[in-house]
Amino acid sequence: MQSYQEMSREELLREKESLEQQYKEICKKGLKLDMSRGKPSKEQLELSMPMMDVLTSETPLVSRAGTDIRNYGVIDGITEGQEFIASLVGLGPEAYDNVIVYGNASLNIMYDCISRSMLFGVNGSMVQTTVCNGKVLMKDREVLVCDEAKVMADCRQAAKELADDINS
Repeated sequence: MQSYQEMSREELLREKESLEQQYKEICKKGLKLDMSRGKPSKEQLELSMPMMDVLTSETPLVSRAGTDIRNYGVIDGITEGQEFIASLVGLGPEAYDNVIVYGNASLNIMYDCISRSMLFGVNGSMVQTTVCNGKVLMKDREVLVCDEAKVMADCRQAAKELADDINS
């Protein structure tokens, strides 16, 4: 199929008509699509229901350091949160200062990480352990979720193709 830029006005009008017809056919199916990103299912929401019974209006919401944790916390973070996350990935107290606990908006976290990396640079020695969505991706600077042989083979293939393109 040629690109829209290459089409004549008549071809574009025919394409528009065809697409509108396809759209009408899809609408007739009566689908209820929700394209919002990362929205949990009813079953996933049900998993968290017991947590709703843990806290009451009588529960003291103050950290060991005396911080009212109903608010934004403190610049150093809430130690209990850091301890909890570190324990999930098998890290001890020496790692607490390197544990960052964010809210629930992963896009904000990704934006912060990428923008800071672009502004200030990143040194490989700065990252020891990486956890994303509760899964340990790297621990003690060892990548746990990568097929290194496949990555290297793909790189070699891409390098060969690039060299062939350059030399042809």
